[in-house]
Amino acid sequence: MTINSNTKKVSVPTLTLTLTLSLLATSLLTLTSYSYADSNDTGEVYFRANVESQCGIKVEKENGTLGFRDYGQEAAEIKIINNSHDGQVQLKLTDIDFDDEDYFAPIHNRLFHFKVSGDITKEGSVSDWLVGQTFDHDDLGGGHKLEIQAKVDLDEADAVAKEDIVLETEWTAYCIS
Repeated sequence: MTINSNTKKVSVPTLTLTLTLSLLATSLLTLTSYSYADSNDTGEVYFRANVESQCGIKVEKENGTLGFRDYGQEAAEIKIINNSHDGQVQLKLTDIDFDDEDYFAPIHNRLFHFKVSGDITKEGSVSDWLVGQTFDHDDLGGGHKLEIQAKVDLDEADAVAKEDIVLETEWTAYCIS
């Protein structure tokens, strides 16, 4: 290819070689600049979160057996929700409901008792649990699960023969820092 008579012919291989050498020199300069990084070229990055406190109860197993004179064999199970590391939890019975017609004998709250077990066991009457009992963080056991068993201080002969005598309870957890 000739443009005018004073111009020299340029071949394609020479142009390719020149371009290749130019790219190689640029790459070496770039690599050289990365090879000499000093300690000022690094930095630490932090990620933070604000975690709100959580307190409550999750029912894991809602049914247990009501025992007569002795605690029922099947326990209901709850999980205490408390993300405070060393805090305490006060567990309270906040409501109890039963049908008087299920029993021949006069029935009232003081005849019912509950046993709550984690790593430790606490027992008490309805009156005791209405006031509440305090568990330390370590008392709750692995997974913060507690078993609740119930009994009524009557003989089974004092209850009406039927398949579904129900003692309905409601529990509340109060977290103490």
